[in-house]
Amino acid sequence: VGLSDGLYIQHIEAAALINGGSPSNFEPAKPKLMELKALDVRIFPSNEALAGATPYLRLLSLATGGCMLAREVIDGRSDETLRELAQLNEHIQQAFARDEFALVMERTTAFYQRMFLGSGLDMAWEVVQSLNARINRLRAMTISSAERKSATSQEMAALVDALLRRDADAAEKASRSHIQKAAEIAIGKLSRG
Repeated sequence: VGLSDGLYIQHIEAAALINGGSPSNFEPAKPKLMELKALDVRIFPSNEALAGATPYLRLLSLATGGCMLAREVIDGRSDETLRELAQLNEHIQQAFARDEFALVMERTTAFYQRMFLGSGLDMAWEVVQSLNARINRLRAMTISSAERKSATSQEMAALVDALLRRDADAAEKASRSHIQKAAEIAIGKLSRG
């Protein structure tokens, strides 16, 4: 959930109205605002920053829901597919080590393509491809961050290790953690305008 800082009065007023308050009685707003707080609401410095972040927030929501993909990869897939994913991850990490971020993005796309197609999710991959320009913009924001280089390597190693062990719970957890950490950096950058 994202809100614009400049509209804080309107957010409070809307929360009050939803809970039976009025434009002059904000007290009923508190429970609804506490619900928002529990959702880890993001405050953006301007309406423009919020508008710019909205497509990425939607993508992150889709990606987080898509962590089940890791389970699909394990379910009935050949050891060869899993080894290919491990090799693709090695290629990603090599590009990271050389700070070749365009190559990191290209190889990361190849990794996820193999995950989708290796799981028989051809149509889902077509949908992802239609979003690829936005995904790569988001990816470019995060991979160039100094803290992402070693963190990404560890996160992807955990994911690949879980896939190779065919541990669906660990693969889903590793995937979710990877996406969440990248999302935090992207949202932080977007919220600073």
